[in-house]
Order: sequence, then structure tokens, then C-alpha cells
Amino acid sequence: MKIKFFRTIWWKLLVSYLCLILITTVISYILTTATFRTIRIKERQMEIEIRVERIARIIGELCKEDEKIENIKGNFNEIARISGIPLQMLNPEGKVVAFSRSSHPKFRQIKNINLQPFEMRKLREGKKFSYTQYYGENRKKLYYYICPIYREGNFKGSLVTAVPLGLSRGFAIMLLNSVLIATIIAFILAVFLSRSFTRPIRRMGEAAQSMAHGDFTKKMKLSRKDELGFLADAFDEMSSQLKRNIESRMKLMGDISHDLSTPLTTIQAIAEAICDGVIDTEEGRKKYLESILNQTRRLSFLINDITELSKFEAGEVKINKTLFDVVEPIQRAVESAGFLAGKKEIQIEISIEDEKLQALGDMEKILKAIQNLINNAVQHNPPGTKIRISATKEKEKVLFSVEDNGQGIPEEEIENIFNRFHKVDKARTSGASRSGLGLAIVEEILKAHGEEISVTSSQQGSRFFFYLPYLDPASADVFLDK
Repeated sequence: MKIKFFRTIWWKLLVSYLCLILITTVISYILTTATFRTIRIKERQMEIEIRVERIARIIGELCKEDEKIENIKGNFNEIARISGIPLQMLNPEGKVVAFSRSSHPKFRQIKNINLQPFEMRKLREGKKFSYTQYYGENRKKLYYYICPIYREGNFKGSLVTAVPLGLSRGFAIMLLNSVLIATIIAFILAVFLSRSFTRPIRRMGEAAQSMAHGDFTKKMKLSRKDELGFLADAFDEMSSQLKRNIESRMKLMGDISHDLSTPLTTIQAIAEAICDGVIDTEEGRKKYLESILNQTRRLSFLINDITELSKFEAGEVKINKTLFDVVEPIQRAVESAGFLAGKKEIQIEISIEDEKLQALGDMEKILKAIQNLINNAVQHNPPGTKIRISATKEKEKVLFSVEDNGQGIPEEEIENIFNRFHKVDKARTSGASRSGLGLAIVEEILKAHGEEISVTSSQQGSRFFFYLPYLDPASADVFLDK
């Protein structure tokens, strides 16, 4: 399936990055400009105040004690030109007597500054003050600073400046260029980052398509250590597991077909022989009918086991945990296996630490597990051997064990014995319950209980064992009510 470009994750991720970059850039530019403007205004104000106060001291020193301030216009103009800021000089009555020729154009339009009586009073007291006004259509800020001029304690007049405040055009352009360059770099990084994030997803899609066509050889193999790397590793593991599952199911279907066809072929051959009159004696017919009955029982066991396994895999089996005496399922399991064990002269021993010992679990399911373990031991051990079933308490658990003294299990076969239809001795396949599913069912039963089946084996025999929770009967009712 081909995805349109504007619907790809790469495009959506890129657009998201660009929107985020654009919003961040605009906010950063506004905040930076405002911050620099505030800092620049404060610095400019301090610079202006220092210059004006210095010039006021110089003018005060140039003005003689009995001389009016109007008489030093020439010196004022030279000093104002050197200072680099627009200045106006006022006499003690607040009238403008001189202004610098280098004054700001907007400032030149203000020919007279009318100071209020309270402002003149501040100046005479030697106080300085400032204020701001807005001018022009763009409402630019104009900063006024008024400083008194004194000569040996005598008030000679005042010095006034009016300077526009704000960022210079050059600085604003430089800041804007820096933001644009940073945005371009961020855009390039966004392109590469979005591609690096979507490349594994694209490869995963290609691998998934290959899997859909039955090809499980394509792997992600990413070296990333982030979530995408974890997802890629999980995908590769899923692919390998799916491949194993499909191979296992194909083998399972082959094994089921084989196990079903063998008794069916036997039944068909006997039925044809009876129909063709080959078996003409009553004793012969009885013998072959018993053989048909045994084969049908074998089919029944196999179908029941397959049905039970499929229910476990589908999660349809419910475990009803209760507190039960361990003696009951063990005795019932031994009784059910007594006939087969007797035929092979195999002795079954029971060892229970305490007849009142109780465990928590689904007793019927545990009975099934013990039966399968005993049947497995009976079928795989030679005549004259022993099987020992025991139950003991270990800490907060009850240990169930089925042990024999037979020929043991080859080491290379131990990890496979719980697989469906796996048979250690493939030559011996007779027997009604030899479906190869008994141990697999035991494993599923214990998994449903949150436990696991374990096995140890040597040339002196094999031991299968598992644990169930132990509960003190006094506290069992409280626990089960929860």
C-alpha cells in the first residue's frame, strides 16, 4: 500500500517540528527583544544621566559667581557638540537660553520647556528628576532628564536633554538575522531528525509486508538504544517467534495427522478383513474388535488432549482455586494408573509428609497433572521399576514430586520434552494414551496456576516436580474470601 506524501508520518513529524520551531522562534524573538530593550533603556538612561550631570558641573564651573548663564552660550554649544546628546540650557526662571545644534530633530521642535513651579522648586533644592513622553505617529518614547546647574551653592539654571529610547535599527536587524539563521539551522536539523525517527518505522513496515508474504528473514537490526530500538528488537523477536510458531504448528499438524492416521488405518484394515470374511472365527473377531476398541480409545484420548490444549491456549480454561488435601488427588491418580502399572509390574509408592497437608489450587486440574506425570513414568520405564509420588511442605509451598528409577532422559532431550507430540523414544508409540501431549498439558495446567513444572534426570531415573501455595487452614477462609 502506497501512502500519500502528505499523509506520511515523516511529513506530519516535520510539520510538527516546524510549527514548534516557528512558535519557539517568535516567542524567543519577542522575549529577547523586550529583554534587550529593557536593558538597553536602563543603560542608556544611566549613560545620559551621567553625561548631563558631568556637563552641568562643567558649566557651573565656567559660569562666574555674578555672571548670568546666558553669557556662556559659546562654551555651551561646544560642550554640547562634544557630548553627543541633544541639550537645552535654562536660566533660573526656567526659560530656554541655549540649545545644542546637534539636538535630535524631534527635540529641536520643542523651543520652550515650561517647567512647573514644583519642578523649579526641586531644581533650586538641588534635586534632579526625569520623565518620559511619547511623540510621533509611531508613539516612540522620549526620555527627559533635568539636572540643576550650581556655582558655589548658587542656583544658576538647569540642563535638559530629551533622547529617544529603544533598540537601534542596526541592533534590531542583527538580532533578527541571528534568529533567522538559527531557524534555518533548526529546520535542517528537523528534516534529518524526522527522517531518523521515521526510517525505522518504514523499515518495520517493509519487514511486516515481507512477513505477510511468508518471508521471516528480514530483520530490523537497529543499534539504537531508545524506544525505537526497543520496538525494533521486539519486532525482530516477534518475527523469530512467529516463524517458530508457524514451523511448530506445521510440525504439530503433521504429528496430529500421523497420530490420527495410525489408529484409523488399523481400524480400516480390521474392518475390511471382517467384511471380506478373512476372519471367520468368533475368537478372531473378538480379538480384532478389542483391537478396534483400543484404537478408538487412543483416538478419544488424543482428541481430548488436543481439545484441552487448545482451550488452554485460547484462555478458556478457568482455574477455581480451593484449599484441598493433597492426599486425595495423589490417591486418585495412583488408582487410575494402577492397571497399566500392574501390567508392567511397576510398583507405585506414595510418600506424604502429613496426611492433613493442604495446598491451594484447582484440585481437578492438579489431579490431571499428576495422572499425566504418572502415566508418563509408567509408559517410559521398563518392567520391574518403581515410581515414587511424594508431597512435602517447603517453607510456604507444597512440593509435589513424581520420581522413577528408570533409564532417565537424555540431556539433549530435556528441554524438548514439554513440546507437543515430542517423544523421547520414537520407536515405542503404542499405548492408548501415548499422544505426546501429556507433559504439554501438565505445563499448561501449572502455568494457569502461576507455577512451573521442573525436571531433573540421570541414568538412575527422572524426577518431575512442581510447587503449589501452602495455606494454614486457620487463615485459609480469610484469604479465599479476598
